[in-house]
Amino acid sequence: MRSSVTWHGPCCLDPRVNPRPADRDDQRPTHPGEGRSSRDRGPILLVDDDAELRDELAAALAEVGYEVVSASNGREALELMKVRPLPRVIVLDLLMPVMNGWEFCDAARGDPAMEKIPIVVTSGAVSRDPASPYYINVDDFITKPFDLDELLMKIRRLSAGAP
Repeated sequence: MRSSVTWHGPCCLDPRVNPRPADRDDQRPTHPGEGRSSRDRGPILLVDDDAELRDELAAALAEVGYEVVSASNGREALELMKVRPLPRVIVLDLLMPVMNGWEFCDAARGDPAMEKIPIVVTSGAVSRDPASPYYINVDDFITKPFDLDELLMKIRRLSAGAP
């Protein structure tokens, strides 16, 4: 059962989430080897210090056919990316202990092997204005609490290489 609480609460999925979209088969990612680059065959990397949210998102993404890898902070995510296949998309929280989302993005964007991996931030503290203290170089963002269907749409778009 999915619950919705405030921005800093343990779960950030909107209660209107449809965990089984009507067109599930259309939402399944292409199987490896069907005209996609190696990046597009990788897993979705979830980086969030909220274990309950990570588990719920991982289950929801797996239900529609994605392989999922999870990390509880930016440093753990960077270590995973060194020993596992690179992800097709990173879903990133910003406010985490050890290494926050801004630090993770700086490290990932500074590494030639990781710099082109699409990143979706799940936070309200984001700006695309380089003059803002909340600026972060990511491909998209979604504000918590968010609708799972909207996040899936962003993941599909980014994993397909669309801008």
